[in-house]
Amino acid sequence: NNKLQLAYIKKGRLDVRGQIYNDAIDAFKKALEIDEKYPIVHKELGEVYYFTKQYDKMIEEFKKYIALSPGDNKARISLLSMLFANKDYDKCVDEANKGLQSDPKNPDYYRFVFYSDYELKRYKDGYDAMKKFMDLPNVTHKPRDIIYAARLANSVSDTTLALQLFPQALANDSANCELMSEYAKALFVARHYDEAIAQYNAKKAKCGDVNSVELYYMGRVYLLLDDSLDADTTFGEFIKRNPTSPDGYYWRARTNLKIGKPEDFLSFPYYDKYVEIAGSDPAKYKNNLIEAYDYLGAYYFEKDKAKSKDYFNKVLELDPNDEFGKEFMKQFR
Repeated sequence: NNKLQLAYIKKGRLDVRGQIYNDAIDAFKKALEIDEKYPIVHKELGEVYYFTKQYDKMIEEFKKYIALSPGDNKARISLLSMLFANKDYDKCVDEANKGLQSDPKNPDYYRFVFYSDYELKRYKDGYDAMKKFMDLPNVTHKPRDIIYAARLANSVSDTTLALQLFPQALANDSANCELMSEYAKALFVARHYDEAIAQYNAKKAKCGDVNSVELYYMGRVYLLLDDSLDADTTFGEFIKRNPTSPDGYYWRARTNLKIGKPEDFLSFPYYDKYVEIAGSDPAKYKNNLIEAYDYLGAYYFEKDKAKSKDYFNKVLELDPNDEFGKEFMKQFR
């Protein structure tokens, strides 16, 4: 009887047990040709697609199954896991929210909402979902929950919560170099400078190095801690790695303002290089360029009046009310 759907279903199940997956797919498809609204067949066909790594097809079959059996939370969570693994975050949020409509206290649905919102950079939405998740009773928080919660709190400037959660996250995953970096940056933003530099150095020791962005913030922290020598060394390394970036030269110039005497003009080569690079985009670097031009104008005042005047003219072009530039310009009259 080639119209007996149950026969095809049982044949498909036997083929799955024997790992004859192509035959199983054919059997389940024939079962659906007889009645495409039989929910369990879509689920079992989806599982075969999973075994054969046809993930897009697996997702489509699970969607059909869930549409026909919306109360099967286990199947929906399997679908969410696959959507999230495939980085299909928008669909993951949509499916999780559908689940919350029928099961509003299911922690797994909340998990996939705030995990996905973070990946989509919808930080406020993710933060709100995370807070609801955290308020659910009798839920054991998984390590990944804490990581995403820390990142979301950090992203919406809930510094207090972020600084509570990052250490918990690292206690569960102490070798997570990316997480160590995020925690160090959060400490920097919160002005916990001693802890920030300790965390950056711990990351460097554990992970073998720091990247250029981390190196930049390490230099900033050293400078804020009045450790000018370490700041100078750090910005020197940043410049070595990023010779075309104006930032390293600017901050090394500012660091050298604190080293030696003002008349030594130790910052000259760094301000000079800064204006060489940043001067091509004065609108973007306006405030820092004013500072650099003021410095260079003062440097050349006793050495080359024409060059000094040129720098102060550049200052006043950017800011006609710059007091330092205005005072020096009076001396050229």
